[in-house]
Amino acid sequence: MPFLDEISYSRDGTIAAVRDYYQFITKMYLKETDIIEPPEDGWASLSTHLQCMGKTDEVLGLLSQLPYLQSPSDIRDQAQGAPWCEFVDWRAQAALVENGKIDGDKLRMLSEGLPGLEYRDDIPPYVVGLTMGSGDLNPTFLLDTQHGIVTWYGITEEMRESAVTVADPVDDDPYDYAASEREAEWRAEGHSWAIADFFTVLKSKFSDLDWVPLGRHRVIDVYTIMHPSSDGVIPMLREIYHSYGWPDLENYRKYECLQRVQAALEEHYPDLADRREDS
Repeated sequence: MPFLDEISYSRDGTIAAVRDYYQFITKMYLKETDIIEPPEDGWASLSTHLQCMGKTDEVLGLLSQLPYLQSPSDIRDQAQGAPWCEFVDWRAQAALVENGKIDGDKLRMLSEGLPGLEYRDDIPPYVVGLTMGSGDLNPTFLLDTQHGIVTWYGITEEMRESAVTVADPVDDDPYDYAASEREAEWRAEGHSWAIADFFTVLKSKFSDLDWVPLGRHRVIDVYTIMHPSSDGVIPMLREIYHSYGWPDLENYRKYECLQRVQAALEEHYPDLADRREDS
């Protein structure tokens, strides 16, 4: 397991890891146009509008240069980047701040999940949330630009056990490096990985079909207890994805696969079918 003194933060490396992850999931289910890339000089004025969050210049600089899964005009069309998970489009959030529709405190609460509620003053300004949502299932991923790690807050034991077989989490005890006991408490509620390793873990969940897209918008996982009427949906979808070549990216037939997924859901699990699909 790596120690913090073996890990270093790199803005360029972080941007590359995020971009690689987004590109990976477009190869499986997202549209290529779901990713919006920053202009050469970054997202203009994003840093100015997001100063209300009280984050460091490095955090704001990073957010100004990241690609995003863009927010659609209809929030119901937001594509999930992991099960029940919506990654933050900080470009869109900056526009909401500019228009007076949200403030820094609300942004922090939504993007920092439960730690933002219980440990409001104990999340350092060099830490920023990668996901946004108020639902219980929405995961909280907290990126730390000082230590070069991402903490998956509240990760379940079952998920943790499978994740550590892919990449070793940070070995340091949060009580040894956190600035306060309160900060150590929320860090200890999760597991942390070096940034690139964290995204490798996420990719592996899709490769292994522990995470299964229902189409172009929604993703479910094998760890969630489904309604009895949905028993069997995961094995059915796994068989479909495998039959179309997943996870062999050279042979995977994405568009045909997604069409078959929708047809099978309509036939057997119509409540889970996504009638917005246009593939």
